[in-house]
Amino acid sequence: MHLALIIDQERLRREHAMLQRITDGLREHDVQVTLVLPATLDPDETHLVLGDTEVRARMQVPLWMRRARARHVAGTLTNGTPDLIHAIGGQAWSVALDLCRVIDRPVTLDVWSADLLKRIPPGRAATFVAAYVAPTDPLADAVRQRVGPDLVTVVPLGVEVPKAPRKVLVDREDSMTLAIVGSGRDLAAYRAMLTGLSRLISEFPQIQACLELRGPAEHEIWRQARRLDLLGHISTIVDAASHRPLLTGCDVLVMPERLGQVRSILLEAMAGGMPVVAADDPYLDMLSHNQTALIVDQTEPDDWTEKLRLILTDAQLPLRLGEAARSLVHDRYRPAAQGEKLAGIFRQVISGGAHTFDAGA
Repeated sequence: MHLALIIDQERLRREHAMLQRITDGLREHDVQVTLVLPATLDPDETHLVLGDTEVRARMQVPLWMRRARARHVAGTLTNGTPDLIHAIGGQAWSVALDLCRVIDRPVTLDVWSADLLKRIPPGRAATFVAAYVAPTDPLADAVRQRVGPDLVTVVPLGVEVPKAPRKVLVDREDSMTLAIVGSGRDLAAYRAMLTGLSRLISEFPQIQACLELRGPAEHEIWRQARRLDLLGHISTIVDAASHRPLLTGCDVLVMPERLGQVRSILLEAMAGGMPVVAADDPYLDMLSHNQTALIVDQTEPDDWTEKLRLILTDAQLPLRLGEAARSLVHDRYRPAAQGEKLAGIFRQVISGGAHTFDAGA
C-alpha cells in the first residue's frame, strides 16, 4: 500500500515527535509513505523532515491556483500514484482535497481539534473523503453528527511511557514549578487562571511558572500577569513544542483554556506521572476529574485557587492522579497501537470494509 501523507507546517512544528512515530509505525506495517510537506520550511527546520521520500507543496495559495498546485504535486510523486491520501492539519486538508480530484484517489482526514469540525467538507466536496480519524471519543462523536457514522474512527495518539514516574513536588518548601500551556486565544480563561494563581503567591512564594505565551491575546496575558505582580514568578516561552523536556520536568501541568485540542504534550506529561490541573474541556476525555486530573471551571478564579492549592498541599493527591494518568496512557495511548490502527483503516479504505471508496460514485 502506498500512502501520500500530507502534513501542514503548524502540525509539523508542534507535533514532530508524534508524527515521526506515526510514519515509522506505518512503515512497520508495510505502508510505503510519500510525505507531502510545506514548501515554506526554513533551512533551520530541515530536522522536521520525517523521511527520505518527500514532496514539497505550498500549503496556502489563492483559490485560482489550487488546481495548478494539485497538478504540480501529482507530477512530483516520483514513486507513482499513491493508493490514498491522508491529511494532518487544516492547511493539509485543502491540499489533499484538491489532489484527490486530480489523481482520483480517496482521502482520509485527521480531526485533532474541534476547530476543524466547521471545515468538514459538505456535499460534493466530500465525495472523495473515505474516512475521518479523531483522537478522542467526544471529537469522533462530534464528527459523526456531520457525516456518516461509519466514516469515523477513533485513533488515540501514541506516546511512550517512561519505566518509572517522575518525582514531583518533592521539595515543596523550596520549589513548586508549574508548566502553563495553551494557545493564548481565550483571554478570559487566562485572566481567571492568573488571578487564581496570584492569590497563592503570598502563601507559596516558592511558586515558579513556565508560561507558553503565544497567540492573539499574548500581549494582554502578559499585561495581566504584570498587573497581578506575577512577573517575578513567571518565565515565558513562545512554543511548548520546542521546550518539552523543560515543561514535562515541572511539578504540575496547567491548561487554562477549553479548546478541544488534543496535544501530545498533555499525554507525555500524564505518562510521566505529572499531575494535571485543566479547564473543563469536554473533548479531552483522558482528563477525568479527581481521577486523572483536577478539572476547573475555566472562568472562576476561586476554583483555580482551590484546585491549585489542593495539588500543591496534598501529599498524596499528585501521586494518585499521576499514577492513574500513567496507567491510562499505558493502556490506551500506545504508539504501536496508533500505527497499527491507522494502517488498518487505510487498508479498509482501499480494499473493502466500512470505509470502502468507489471512485465512480
